[in-house]
Amino acid sequence: MKISKTRIEKYQRTLNLLKSAEQLFALYPADAARLTEFENKLNEAVSAYSNSLIPASVYQKQLRDQRELLRTDAVNLIERGLAVAGELNDVLMLETLRTYSRQSKRAATYELLQITELVCKSLTDHQSAADALGLTASYIAAVRNKLQSFSNQQEQKTRLYAGRKVDRAKLNVLLHELHVMLLLYIDPAVTMHTQQQGDFYAQWKNLRAVVRHRKKAASTSQLSNVIGTVTDAATGKAVAGALITVVEQQGVATSDADGMYLIEGLLPGWITIGCMATGYAVPVNQRYEIHENEELEVDIELQSSSASAA
Repeated sequence: MKISKTRIEKYQRTLNLLKSAEQLFALYPADAARLTEFENKLNEAVSAYSNSLIPASVYQKQLRDQRELLRTDAVNLIERGLAVAGELNDVLMLETLRTYSRQSKRAATYELLQITELVCKSLTDHQSAADALGLTASYIAAVRNKLQSFSNQQEQKTRLYAGRKVDRAKLNVLLHELHVMLLLYIDPAVTMHTQQQGDFYAQWKNLRAVVRHRKKAASTSQLSNVIGTVTDAATGKAVAGALITVVEQQGVATSDADGMYLIEGLLPGWITIGCMATGYAVPVNQRYEIHENEELEVDIELQSSSASAA
């Protein structure tokens, strides 16, 4: 996400400069509309970036911690339920609860919720015997309330995590759209005002220098991007911190926590894409042809060093 942050900060500086010369755009309604559209998209990108900052590990740890607390409660409830079954001399209930006891120690979240609810129901069906061992109706109701609360929290965390992934995908789209808007609409509009406001244009050229310097080789070419995801070939999991390079044009990017990367401002033609990541074998560089104003998607699968050695 460091690349996204850098691009957003640069686009914010770009917008501030454009707003300082807003009167120039007011002369042409179409240009003024483009400036407003650029500002709105940038605000969306800032919002999407903020929502996507929380690492996936935070959500996963919260859910895991909550599940283990639930597992402790479930095991305790089942153990006391076994005592109830023993008092009743109910062989079927005894065997059922023993099965639940074994399952609860390794059950995933959904199964653990189901097992705990079934134990609560079984104890409610024998409430008199349960009361004698301290498993009162109010206690069982409290356990059920805790189950419902946990289920609601899990659903909320799942939605937040899903929303985070959506925001990251949305952010990449918005940043690409902002990049295209600058190239196709705002750059030409600014160029029209070189004579009217020289200081403004000089500042603009300085802000846009990173994009402009690659145009010297082919001033008429529209630049392109390479975007993709780096994953582990064996597990399919995202590989963060991988270094992706476009050899011919010195383009460089690092994959984020979701394995996503973006290299922008590339000239059209044949390019060589390489990738390196700690703990993984270096794959053979691949050649691709990229066209003007294209967003080429290149997904990369890496083999772990240990798997390659074997």
